[in-house]
Amino acid sequence: MKSIVASLLLNFCLAFSVVPDRGRVRCKCRPSPPGGVTECQSGQTAVCGANNGTCKGSCISVSAQLQPLQYTAELFSKVFNATVTVAALETDKKAWRKNTENVLKSNRTGQDVKIELNGKTFVGSFGLSELAKKNLLTVYSMLGGKNVHIRAPRIRIGLP
Repeated sequence: MKSIVASLLLNFCLAFSVVPDRGRVRCKCRPSPPGGVTECQSGQTAVCGANNGTCKGSCISVSAQLQPLQYTAELFSKVFNATVTVAALETDKKAWRKNTENVLKSNRTGQDVKIELNGKTFVGSFGLSELAKKNLLTVYSMLGGKNVHIRAPRIRIGLP
């Protein structure tokens, strides 16, 4: 009996474990068409957002050689398709802290968030590589942010 329970528990844990998929990251388009999931290669950031009512997903590459502030500025530049400088991040700390927090939150929860640049708003979800998470957390802290939790939510199961 113990071996049956142990076998079932092992199979359940393997089926529902959160195992990295070789560093791949994902984001989901919802609820507007076409929907679906965008999956990116290791080291890239997955970005899914609505543009004119239709959600589109893309994979963004940022050089791993950049310092955290430069990395974050480059990432936001590619999301907004506009220039974001390190000076801009340092000048408007409150706004960029909020944007950074929202991207980290989206990565953690899988939910859509809103980020803004000079009146331009982007609504979407993000899947971050480990490097992107590390850099964004560093910048969030540099901009005065506190208490960002990036853990995956716990799954509670009840066994008889």
